[in-house]
Amino acid sequence: MAAFPLPAARTYKPTVEDCITLDTFMLRQNGMLLEFMDHRLQRRWQLGSNLVGDIFLTTTFTGDIVYPSLQIDGTCFGQPVMQTVQLVSRRMRFGGNRWYFVCPHTKRLCCKLILPPGAKAFASVKGWGLSYRSQYDDAVMRAQKAIGKLTARSIALPKYTRTGTREAFQARITAKNAFLDRVEERYAEDLLRGRRVSLRRAVKFAQMVNG
Repeated sequence: MAAFPLPAARTYKPTVEDCITLDTFMLRQNGMLLEFMDHRLQRRWQLGSNLVGDIFLTTTFTGDIVYPSLQIDGTCFGQPVMQTVQLVSRRMRFGGNRWYFVCPHTKRLCCKLILPPGAKAFASVKGWGLSYRSQYDDAVMRAQKAIGKLTARSIALPKYTRTGTREAFQARITAKNAFLDRVEERYAEDLLRGRRVSLRRAVKFAQMVNG
């Protein structure tokens, strides 16, 4: 089997996965978004064996306030962080409310706030202009990850799942494997003929054949 070359090295820039993350789902799970009272919660983050974040989160809904808010107070990546973020609720279509943060940078509603290494304030992903690691994956890496996820999902299907659903999963896995086979075939052919090998060209060839 031909070995695919590693992607070209890129200038390092933090990704969302490198950041300390707060999201409304976590707050809701911990009962922090109940409007009839204020709440306080301590959260810690570790990177390996190192403690990189230790903060207290306080949601304020009562008293003489201009708007509901989340107060952040603690230490992240060795620096003190003190910040207040506005909370806004929006009525859901089928009843109830959903809470959002107001991004301190963009002033837009968001469900996730991140703090990159070395930064002093949380903001939305768009506010910091960062990407997810998966956005740097090439077509081969994306196909390999997709096969892993599809295989895991197909194995976890309930016993009485319809045959059509199982076949659909298998068809998608087969298509991804066929794509990787075509890439490998073109890559090996370039090696055999002494041409300059190019994973990008091999991927383009495989996509054209698929089309």
